[in-house]
Amino acid sequence: MNPTLARLARTPGLDLRVIFFSESEADRRWAVKRDLGFNYSIPRGWKFSLGGSDYATYHVNPSVPLDLWRDPPDVVVSAGWDSFAAESAYFVCRMRRIPFVIWSGSTINEPSVQRTLTLPLVKTIVRGSAAGIAYGTRAKEYLVRLGARPERVFVAMNTVDIDYFRTRSDLSPDERAERKAAIGLAGKRIVMFNGRLVPRKGTDVLLRAFAALKPHMPDAGLLLIGYGPEETRLKELTMALNVEDVRFTGHVPLQDLPGYYACADVFVLPSWGEPWGLVINEAMAAGLPVIATDQVGASVDLIRDGVNGYVTPARDPVALAHALRQVLDDPARAAQMGQQSAQVIAPVNFDAAAQGILAAIRCAVG
Repeated sequence: MNPTLARLARTPGLDLRVIFFSESEADRRWAVKRDLGFNYSIPRGWKFSLGGSDYATYHVNPSVPLDLWRDPPDVVVSAGWDSFAAESAYFVCRMRRIPFVIWSGSTINEPSVQRTLTLPLVKTIVRGSAAGIAYGTRAKEYLVRLGARPERVFVAMNTVDIDYFRTRSDLSPDERAERKAAIGLAGKRIVMFNGRLVPRKGTDVLLRAFAALKPHMPDAGLLLIGYGPEETRLKELTMALNVEDVRFTGHVPLQDLPGYYACADVFVLPSWGEPWGLVINEAMAAGLPVIATDQVGASVDLIRDGVNGYVTPARDPVALAHALRQVLDDPARAAQMGQQSAQVIAPVNFDAAAQGILAAIRCAVG
């Protein structure tokens, strides 16, 4: 998001001020940068965990509505609706007649008690917004379902630094072989996952699919990158399935990720609840075929079934194992699919996302 905002800040005639609720979240290991290329602040606030292993956090920053009231901007863009600042900012905007734009990646595939309880308020905010910004097709559909007018919802596709992952993962065959050996999967056809180890990521389904694949493809390996409360359970499941060539790396810093993508042969995101899935962008930029479930937001916009990957039903290890075989059985075709991934993702960049946001702002201010 930050590079997109930096591009937006360079728009002539636009004075961008960004408010962050906090520097990071308790369940993330992000490297915090101070120089972001735009004007921002982090007002004093508090965080409240809403529970669960993949918990949400409710942020309370009391000064935000007061500042908006005292120094009203021409338009407010809110990234989401599940915080005190977003909720109060909406009502301040209504009272001060400030156009309010809702920016959301949420989809219908994320049911929860919190969402059910807050649905009336969310519908009020969405229906009262002057415009909407959606991560992609699924998010736009959900905003419309909540009451937004389709012609006033603009797509700013969620993205990453495409050039960074493309160039840093471009290794020679010898370098790639060295990388595979370094992670203990020398000579293997590597299936890769990258994400938090939490239930909704469906990593247990991937393990079962890999166990079904392994007898037909003894030279396959599984690389699991990430951390989280499910790690111990997943390692126990690996032992129970008696499957070999599975590697858990734990947390991998951003600067080291391209090297892991470079040694993979296919990337999988088996989530049964995923608003978008930026790791899909990363893998495609690295030139990999991608497999994701139909519950992954990015699957609609980025995966061409049978062209640069496959979309499988969520929680279905049999279908996932079949898709893996389709990719890995033919290395030449897998390479072609990876090239298609790189072409599809190339225009999904920060500049394009900034233009989507700018279109929504222009619509809101008339």
